[in-house]
Amino acid sequence: MFTKTMVLLDGSPRAEQTLTLVESLAGAPLREVTLLRVLDAYGPLRPGAEVELEECAERLRARGLSCQWSVEEGDPAERILAAAGTERLVIMATHGRTGVARWALGSVADRVARGGAGAVLLVRSEEASPEAGMAASL
Repeated sequence: MFTKTMVLLDGSPRAEQTLTLVESLAGAPLREVTLLRVLDAYGPLRPGAEVELEECAERLRARGLSCQWSVEEGDPAERILAAAGTERLVIMATHGRTGVARWALGSVADRVARGGAGAVLLVRSEEASPEAGMAASL
């Protein structure tokens, strides 16, 4: 059972939907959370990332979780896998792209799920599709 998790936040409301799930798992089974934002060469540099992450961390600490955060630069999938290792559950939002869009745009979630993390929980955002839900890759 994973008691440590890494939650990916990119500053979007879609990604922050994962925090509701994390809050519901607080205490049993989750005890320790690391929030991670990865800035890549193609993504927008958002001033205030540290402030946003600290606000999210405080929200989780209020639920009794030990919480820290980190901002890193580089290829998102590579940085996520390196930071998570095999002992953390990775929780991240996904666009839920399929077909040509997935092929053309690639998928960080897919690369993380297949890249050797201990476990990955993908949360499909409500705006991704009418049949929104959760998909687990364990």
